[in-house]
Amino acid sequence: MNLIKFALRRPISVMVLVLGLLFFGIKAAKDVKVDILPEMNLPVVYVAHSFNGYTPQQMEGYFTKMYVNMLLFTNGIKSIESKNTQGLTLMKVNFYEGTNMGEAIAQINALSTRSQVFLPPGAPPPFIIRFDSSSQPVGQLVFRSSTKTNNELQDIANFNARPFLIAIPGLTTAPPFGGSPRTIEVM
Repeated sequence: MNLIKFALRRPISVMVLVLGLLFFGIKAAKDVKVDILPEMNLPVVYVAHSFNGYTPQQMEGYFTKMYVNMLLFTNGIKSIESKNTQGLTLMKVNFYEGTNMGEAIAQINALSTRSQVFLPPGAPPPFIIRFDSSSQPVGQLVFRSSTKTNNELQDIANFNARPFLIAIPGLTTAPPFGGSPRTIEVM
């Protein structure tokens, strides 16, 4: 009730207030930067290492423990979290705020290359990914078939779909994962 009386007694003041809100609202709407994926600057790096045929306990023993011991030589690490599943080790490396992430990733790359000597023979290098909005996938392409084998689906992903996707400007693709890679055992 008091607000209505104030507006009726001082119409010019209310009009100036409304015009000011309108002016500054339009100016703020024009100046605001709109980004679908804003820069988060999270000091987090993921290290994923896959090696088919190993149980979670073997992945922890052969990969995770070795990586944790090697990563302790990296500057600025706050904590390391790991998860081991069938044939996959996933480690989340948290850094302190203000850590130079380019330098941290370079150190992790160097240490992971150095640690290849201690891994089982034939182990591929790990995927090292900085966690930010620009490195996260905006989509995933999944292949499934009731008539084709896993090897045939992996060949389609590697030799048909991936070259097609790489040809699109501005699009980056990661190597396909999953399936069962071909191996030859000599006894």
